[in-house]
Amino acid sequence: MARHKSTQTPLTNGASFVLADRLQRARVDAGLSQQQLADRAGVSLGSVARLETKRSPEPGFFLIGSVVRVLGAALSEPERRALWADIRVAFLGHDVPR
Repeated sequence: MARHKSTQTPLTNGASFVLADRLQRARVDAGLSQQQLADRAGVSLGSVARLETKRSPEPGFFLIGSVVRVLGAALSEPERRALWADIRVAFLGHDVPR
């Protein structure tokens, strides 16, 4: 039986909290409820709620990517850059120089 590699990845300590706060602020700034974001991102309401309440310490790439795809359109360019920087720090442990 083939084993599927998980899309979960351990996040650096504290980085998931920073990311969760930024995603929640972006959702609120976009005027979306958690349910609206979940529907548009194609994820469950529980996933969005756990992400924002920091009860999802290791969110997968699919969840983050789906949420960011929806929220990115509502963010200004500086906000998008800051969000992507937080994602890089959360998953890599550091930002990547550009």
